[in-house]
Amino acid sequence: MPVEVVADGHDHSVAEAVNDRSYAETFLVVAEPTPASLLSARRLARLAATQRSPRVVVVANKVRGQYDAERVAQRTGLPCVGAVPYDPGVEDADRAGRAVLDCDPDGAMATAVRSLVPGPQHRDGARVKLAVVGKGGSGKTTTSAVLARTRSGRRTLALDCDSDPNLGISLGLLGQLSLPDQVVIADFEAGLGTILRLEGHPVDVVVVEPSAKSLDVGRRAADSVREADLAGWWLPQTVRDLDDAARVRAAFPYLEPVLVPEDSAIVNAEREGTAPLDAAADAPAIRALVGLANDVVNTG
Repeated sequence: MPVEVVADGHDHSVAEAVNDRSYAETFLVVAEPTPASLLSARRLARLAATQRSPRVVVVANKVRGQYDAERVAQRTGLPCVGAVPYDPGVEDADRAGRAVLDCDPDGAMATAVRSLVPGPQHRDGARVKLAVVGKGGSGKTTTSAVLARTRSGRRTLALDCDSDPNLGISLGLLGQLSLPDQVVIADFEAGLGTILRLEGHPVDVVVVEPSAKSLDVGRRAADSVREADLAGWWLPQTVRDLDDAARVRAAFPYLEPVLVPEDSAIVNAEREGTAPLDAAADAPAIRALVGLANDVVNTG
């Protein structure tokens, strides 16, 4: 079955990848009929004109007036593939943290976006790569979510390429996090910022290396977790020998860390772009991580 990739990005990511067909075959620019949004789209149009770029088109979003879509096409100089009317139901869905398709699947916005790309016919096994981009607030994330969930007959991979990711909410995943028997894994940013903002939510795993810098950050994270009375496992990575293990235990004398040995299988998998669990399920580091996963899930 053909695979469709829908990537939610921003205008800076397009500027970097507009001449790289491995990133996307079509860039769908979402633009409001406002000066700031049109300026951002026009910059992209000029960039596309000077590069051997993929196909770049625009959709007029939050259209209120008779000439809004025409204005978007004229000001950007891009082919306009459709117009999406302003729909207050989108704001209602955002406030509720729900997907537009779950709140109002037959609403004006959802109906218009579904018709934007009418499902191009490709040979069997072909892959469609569509990047949805635009200025912040233009509606690109909601557009990406509706497109990703309505690609009939295709397996769809939805990628959130924005530095401030919210695509999961627009896809309707937020409500699933509280369902019973759900395991949610969040890969947070480096450092202490996320831990300091958790406000009582548990920390399951903190990863450190047996280096001076990493252990120092880990100690500060440990202090924050203990002060907030949060649960947690400490996961020292790339442990080479008994000295590394002793160094880690000395840094966290009140914890029994899960030691993950340095393992070339993980390095090789990363070089090949494959999942370590698929490439070397029996490798020592993978076995240690699988054991940790079982402990976390069983502890709940």
